[in-house]
Amino acid sequence: MHVDNENNLLSQIVISDSVEIEAGQIKLRLSGQRVVAFYEEDFLVEHVKEIVKEAYIAEATTKYIIIASQSFNQYVQNSLLKLLEEPPQNIRFILIAPSKSILLPTILSRLPLSRVPNRAVTDITIPFSFLKFDLVTMNEFIKKHERISKREAKNIIEMLLIQASKELPKLNHDQLHAFETALPLLELNARPTTVFTALLLTFLPQGMM
Repeated sequence: MHVDNENNLLSQIVISDSVEIEAGQIKLRLSGQRVVAFYEEDFLVEHVKEIVKEAYIAEATTKYIIIASQSFNQYVQNSLLKLLEEPPQNIRFILIAPSKSILLPTILSRLPLSRVPNRAVTDITIPFSFLKFDLVTMNEFIKKHERISKREAKNIIEMLLIQASKELPKLNHDQLHAFETALPLLELNARPTTVFTALLLTFLPQGMM
C-alpha cells in the first residue's frame, strides 16, 4: 500500500483476488477518517455519476473514495479518467480490481499500483443479519463454530466484516476496534469462540448485553 508521511493512504490502484474483502479491509484500516465506498460486481457509467457527485462534495479534510469492482468496462474507465487526473481538493481515490489486465493503460498511468497477497477462496456465508441480531443468534453462531481452525476463523471474520459493512451505515468505535483486534488475537492463538464473542457482543442492541 502506498502511504504518505502521516501513514495515510495515497490515491492508488490495488490489485486483489478478493475485491470485496479488500474494500472492507481498507475501509477498516481508514476507520476514523471520512470514507465512502462504492462496490459493484459490474461497474456501469451510471455508477460513475454517483462517484463524481460524491467527489465534488466539498471536504475540509481528506476523504477517501473506494471504487471496487470485478469488472470495469472501457466506457467506465474513460469516464473515471478525468476525475483521477484532476481530483477535487482533499479527495483520494482507491481503485480495487481483480487484475491489472482489465485496466486501460491510461488508468494505470494515473495512479501507483499495489498488489495484495492472494486470499484463500471461501464459500462461507453468514447465517444471520446484523439488522436482526440478538443474544440467541449470537450464542447459536458461536456454538456452531466451537471446533474450527484458525484459518477458518480468519475467513469468517472477514465475511462478518463484509456483511456488517453492507448492512450497517457506519460501524461504531467498539465494533471497529473489535475487528481491528480480532485477527491479531487469533495469531496469538486466542480461541476462535473467545474472539467471536468479543466481536459479536459489540453488535447486540443496547440492553441485551
